[in-house]
Amino acid sequence: LRGEQPSLADEEDGPGKLTMRELVNLYLKDYAEVVKKSSKEDMRLLDRHILKAYGDLRVSAFNHNVIASLFASLADRPRELGKLRASLLTMFNVAVGKTRKLTIAEPWLPRDFNNPVAGVQIAKHEPVVHEPSTKEIKCYAKKLREIDIREDYADALMLQLLTASRIREVTDMTWQEVDLDHGEWILPAERSKNKKPHRVLLSDDALAILSRRHGWKGDEDVYVFPSPSNRK
Repeated sequence: LRGEQPSLADEEDGPGKLTMRELVNLYLKDYAEVVKKSSKEDMRLLDRHILKAYGDLRVSAFNHNVIASLFASLADRPRELGKLRASLLTMFNVAVGKTRKLTIAEPWLPRDFNNPVAGVQIAKHEPVVHEPSTKEIKCYAKKLREIDIREDYADALMLQLLTASRIREVTDMTWQEVDLDHGEWILPAERSKNKKPHRVLLSDDALAILSRRHGWKGDEDVYVFPSPSNRK
């Protein structure tokens, strides 16, 4: 992703000497990878949309017009556009020392450098919410039992449906969170979106899945859905 650093022109000073590739590398290494859980997503976004097209462009040339053109090319992908804008906005703020999460001794850009992303607005993304009908839910559950996929995948997807949970909440479920005797699953605050613990009452079908998987549980297994390489 990072590769070789391009040479800098001696005749330019200040932010004009820094390329977008160098700025991205500084942001990822010294900030995103240190304080952000979403650093891998930042890396994906910046690699795909910035480094490949603008990596050798000097920061001073990455201006309003360039950004507006970039954003226009992603207008039909509003979610991707929103995430990219947020990542760029944060990167330029951090570059001038505007961050409370980490102290940067020497900002990468002058403190009075104007964030070029701030002035480029995008349309607010209104997510489409689909509320499946009872018929669709029954069809989904039926197909999960019929299609040829790994059993742990099918179990995880079925538990997601039966508990109305997020898929990551299910796949990261630990046996310590599950009480098979009382038919409960306590989702801890640190794993819930609103940072509050959730008590989930398990249906007979959900208990059947968990009980079957518990019968396969190894002595060292911590997770209900352990990966072959990481069972703890």
